[in-house]
Amino acid sequence: KSVFVVPNPYRGFAAIAETFWVRERLGLSAAALLALAAWLTVPWTLKMVVGHLVDTVPILGSRRRSYILLGALLQCGAGLALAFAASGGLTPVMAELLYVAASLTAVVGLVVQDCVADAMTTEVVDRTAPDGTPRDPAVVQAELGDVQVLGRVALMGGAFAVAGIGGWAAQVLPVATVFLIGAAVPLL
Repeated sequence: KSVFVVPNPYRGFAAIAETFWVRERLGLSAAALLALAAWLTVPWTLKMVVGHLVDTVPILGSRRRSYILLGALLQCGAGLALAFAASGGLTPVMAELLYVAASLTAVVGLVVQDCVADAMTTEVVDRTAPDGTPRDPAVVQAELGDVQVLGRVALMGGAFAVAGIGGWAAQVLPVATVFLIGAAVPLL
């Protein structure tokens, strides 16, 4: 078994449990895990295409909420698939296939949600003053930068908190249970 594990950073809460589960239970080689890590970057390279869809193609009449829900459902489905794979009811090969599919699905869900978040950050800064006159473009750009910085600070703070709790859960709970809890996180 491989001792080289590429954890999937897109699942936050369950990342530590996932790392140990992949290393101890799956028979994926270092080369296979490295190839998976490369494939997990592909959805990020398509982020501009997804962003265009978010901005121009409404789903059920919504350009934001429906995409956020779609991303959350993809991530939730990935977590449920991992919980099923970790439950021990599958052959090792099927568990490996489900792991690969769930990893890609989770990343696609996160990319969709990230595109919506990016679109929304540009919408929170007013372009016009209360009297309807255009605001100074330099002030608008500065406020957009502030929103981006605050969003990243909040993201990193949340990631550290969730990873800490997930690390504790990985020590005291079965892996399948950690994956189930992780599956619920995107729905919040």
